[in-house]
Amino acid sequence: MFLLVKIEQKWAIKRHGQAILRLFPHLPYSDIELGDRDTICWICLSDFESMENIYILPCTHLYHSECISTWMRRQITCPTCRRNYGNIYTS
Repeated sequence: MFLLVKIEQKWAIKRHGQAILRLFPHLPYSDIELGDRDTICWICLSDFESMENIYILPCTHLYHSECISTWMRRQITCPTCRRNYGNIYTS
């Protein structure tokens, strides 16, 4: 029974993580006014390129589309500040 619950939880995170990600802005890096924001993705530690599409989370952290998509399949939190976004989809 415990194993079944764990499997169901993982599938729920995967489904909800991708649905939540669609709610966040997804823009070319060159269109974003950075100010004091980071210029690298804190998941892969690579610089953002000018026409590369990135996601902006509500906590204002920026990530490559592929990086945050993979992350959100496992966890529904910001990789940098750990803010939980699981309640956005269920609200």
